[in-house]
Amino acid sequence: MASDGGSGGTRCDYEVLPRAPEVGGGWRLRLLQDGVEVGGGVYPADPMAAACTGIAWWNCLDGETRREWMRAAGDTGRVVDAYGAYLRNEAHCEAMDAGDAWILSL
Repeated sequence: MASDGGSGGTRCDYEVLPRAPEVGGGWRLRLLQDGVEVGGGVYPADPMAAACTGIAWWNCLDGETRREWMRAAGDTGRVVDAYGAYLRNEAHCEAMDAGDAWILSL
């Protein structure tokens, strides 16, 4: 999403970029004005950071939802991978929502 920012032709945009697993995975949000970064945020998605939460998440899912997240994880058969796919999806949605909210606030 992009906007003229309402300020004399300034172009405002954002991008969401993947982060390396070694630094917590997930996504990095960059808020841009005329191509220059003016802000942003980090949206980590590390399934190992909260293993107990991942197990509780899995135990609350019905069979079809478990299959969907396992497929999203590449059918590895590992709950941690399905939880990681879920966390990456959630973090991406949060980053996109934050970027959209910034654009709409201009």
